[in-house]
Amino acid sequence: MLPLYLSFIDSEQERIKFSQIYEQYRYTMLHTAMQILKDHDLAEDAVHNACLKIIEHLPKFFELSRNKTKSLLVIISKNKAIDILRKEQGLALTPLENVENSLNSDYEDPLEALISHDGYQRLVGSIAKLNDIYRTVLQLKYVHDYTNQEIAELLDISLNNVNIRLYRAKLFLKEILKEDEGHDQ
Repeated sequence: MLPLYLSFIDSEQERIKFSQIYEQYRYTMLHTAMQILKDHDLAEDAVHNACLKIIEHLPKFFELSRNKTKSLLVIISKNKAIDILRKEQGLALTPLENVENSLNSDYEDPLEALISHDGYQRLVGSIAKLNDIYRTVLQLKYVHDYTNQEIAELLDISLNNVNIRLYRAKLFLKEILKEDEGHDQ
């Protein structure tokens, strides 16, 4: 499969980078997809779709550390597997664009408050409790430093979807933090 992917890439430097990523992480990506799909052929399809997405955003991978690269590849693979699962099961989620956007600035930003108050470990633990769709956008935004537009492109969703998911993730995170605070007392 590697030669097929390389045919989509123009520069030699990008071909080398993609080859390294593919050789190093293809089994991690396949394993991630298998956990969701439970079918080898469908998991391979998910990895294929993930590889195409990686090629589309390959220049961004030059800037990432090894850990961030692996984390991002797992996120991309997981999302592509979920896309296939939805198609296979005929699950169509209500588009978030149809949900009334009631964003307001009355809420304290839980990320800033948490970092300044309790620190990074508590933040990571709280984020881990979030649903995948909210955890993913937070990771891409705050761990990988992607813009909302880049997140929309990586996840194949609209910019409005990204904004709503980030907003909801912060609301849910705020609730988790309140619950954790209540348990600590």
